[in-house]
Amino acid sequence: MDLSKFRERDRLLAGCATAMICVITLVGLCLTSDAAAFDFPFAITIADLNNDGLPDITVAVTNITGAPPHPGFVSVILQDSLRPGTFLPGEHYSAGTDPLAIAAGDLNGDGCLDLAVADSSSGKVSILMQDPSNPGEFLPQVRISVGGSPSGIEIADIDGDGRADIAVATVATLKILYQDTSGPPGYFLPPVTIPTGHGSWAVAIGDVNGDGVPDLVSVSGVVSVMLQDTDQRGTFLPASDFHADLQPTAIKIGDLNGDGLPDLVVANLGSPTAEASAYVSILLQNPANPGSFLRRANYKAGARTSDIAIGDLNKDGVPDLVAANNGRFNNTGSVSVLLQKPPRKGTELAFSRKNYAGKTGPSSIAIGDLNDDGYPDLAVADGKGATVLFQKPGLPGRFSLPVQVGE
Repeated sequence: MDLSKFRERDRLLAGCATAMICVITLVGLCLTSDAAAFDFPFAITIADLNNDGLPDITVAVTNITGAPPHPGFVSVILQDSLRPGTFLPGEHYSAGTDPLAIAAGDLNGDGCLDLAVADSSSGKVSILMQDPSNPGEFLPQVRISVGGSPSGIEIADIDGDGRADIAVATVATLKILYQDTSGPPGYFLPPVTIPTGHGSWAVAIGDVNGDGVPDLVSVSGVVSVMLQDTDQRGTFLPASDFHADLQPTAIKIGDLNGDGLPDLVVANLGSPTAEASAYVSILLQNPANPGSFLRRANYKAGARTSDIAIGDLNKDGVPDLVAANNGRFNNTGSVSVLLQKPPRKGTELAFSRKNYAGKTGPSSIAIGDLNDDGYPDLAVADGKGATVLFQKPGLPGRFSLPVQVGE
């Protein structure tokens, strides 16, 4: 294994106290001006970009070099339609500076998926519309100012007008880009601020209280739930706060205990000085009070958990979890697979955990069937861009070692 990158990160970290120029990222990286440049993948998505029936991969990557801001790009890694499970070399499209998050969705109603990227050091969102004449290829970015330091992004029709909107976590607050219905699809109004009371590092969209309209959930120290006002679509009631654990960094919505009510899953980075303090927090919904949640239950994943995803990995009918763990600075980090055990009475969930070594520190993770065998695989922002952990044939819920794709 090539340890040069780890040694370089350790050297940079050791110089943090006296460095004149540094950039702090999710993994605590401190970069001095004399450091060698390298690409760092921060976020990953799985989606069928070219409508060939096979899921593809996109990665938001920052080129770490010198002082911030740093140039960023999106790597679009299409699956080879003739050989499922193999991937073409990634095509790079310029994004903004220091991209931290990416989302895919049809933003202009043409039936093709587009991309939205949160550019953390520019206070902007980069929109990459798909070229309708060339499936899987994208037009040059259009950048929209939202302010703050964009760190999380999601796409959904929030206000019910039939057009996809964009929710952006900007660290200080939460912003929504609603589409301008007075013009053609794909054009957005100025950003609307949604107060959270605690800032917003990451955001998720879903109907958490069962009233038929999407709500917002964000994390930044606490979990903030903003229920949409059904009488005034696109506006939200004051935030309700719930506690996860130390330094929550990502959040997902899903029904984990099979009661028909959406629950919340939070990835917690843990204490900066104690990587063992990183946990995955599950907040089950309170069935007596729709849209509110019970006290968290913590589950161990790996060191410095930065992202989480939900899916039925072993096809036993109950949802499982996977986590991306940045790890310590002298190791590869890991991917945690948490298979849910048979449901128990009450509100207690149980998981079996297996960790798989990463490449250079997994920062984001997504679930999808990437080789058309009917079983979910894992795509991870790690190494030089994207890695894939294919599920082992005949061993549901068990995975092979990570393979770098898109090089």
